[in-house]
Amino acid sequence: MKKILLIFLSCLCIYNTGISQKRPVGYLNAGGTLFIPWDPNSNALFFPAFTLAPGIRFFQDNNFALVVNFPLSAGITYKTDLFAGIDLPAMLSFNFASSAGNNRNAKIGFILAAGEAYTNVVNSYDNISGEKINTKFWGFRFNAGVSFKEENEIIPSIILSYGTSFFSHKVGIIGIGLQLIMFNR
Repeated sequence: MKKILLIFLSCLCIYNTGISQKRPVGYLNAGGTLFIPWDPNSNALFFPAFTLAPGIRFFQDNNFALVVNFPLSAGITYKTDLFAGIDLPAMLSFNFASSAGNNRNAKIGFILAAGEAYTNVVNSYDNISGEKINTKFWGFRFNAGVSFKEENEIIPSIILSYGTSFFSHKVGIIGIGLQLIMFNR
């Protein structure tokens, strides 16, 4: 079922690229995100990260854009020591109004996205046994956000994220980020 959905979405993107009146253009988000990963074997904790999300806008009109992007996040966790963590999703995003970047009169916009992600964050370190306890999973990712009036081709947005494992809904991640959407026109 997942393969059929992926094939359908790929065909939709390719089809819309061919019929859209504008050529596909680059897309970039950059900003900070505060994630909270959890795992039943360890405590939830804060995972602040820098997020860089390159992508391509395939289908676009005045108030809508279909975007494929890869919001790569890298950051640190701290419990007893500093540890690096990563979050690597692949997303299909639907951007409306100001987040589409084509309507300069739109004061607010909305972002809805779905995809898959790999997350690997160290939640704690056992000083006695010397073992790192990770929240590490491959799973679903859903984003929702709101964007504000476009200024100088940079659009500030607030993005909420939720992710869970394909195999266990007891493992997951939530997050909130402040990101700047930038376009190549």
